[in-house]
Amino acid sequence: MCPLRCWSAHPWATPTVTGSTPSTYIGVDLPENAALQAFYLMSHFPDRKIALYGELSLAQCDLRQYDAVILPNFAIEEIPENSVHLSFNSYSLAEMSLETIASYIKTICHITERYFYHVNHTIWEVNADMFPIDYGKFDL
Repeated sequence: MCPLRCWSAHPWATPTVTGSTPSTYIGVDLPENAALQAFYLMSHFPDRKIALYGELSLAQCDLRQYDAVILPNFAIEEIPENSVHLSFNSYSLAEMSLETIASYIKTICHITERYFYHVNHTIWEVNADMFPIDYGKFDL
């Protein structure tokens, strides 16, 4: 699971943290938000294996060995191709410039193997229906 707040999700509801299914939560967010996610997860789940940016090489490690990996937004491009089963974004993409949206969408499509779920504005300056998503890669 790769959320983005650019991908902020609710890490306390992620199955890997609660122990119900084996998966890895990858939180990608603005650096200050990523720090807050890391603090929360490490404080509330001290028995879980949580990696922070700089503690591992994303290109060389098996992300499945961690319960959670917390990354700043600029590290999203380091996530290996098709290594994420589900990417999620809630509202932040539609608040970015078209150029930034196109860059994130390209990277999301590159790293995501199966599902990209996003909840964004359709009545806004930037319409989510116009995001340059590679719909051929994902089941609708």
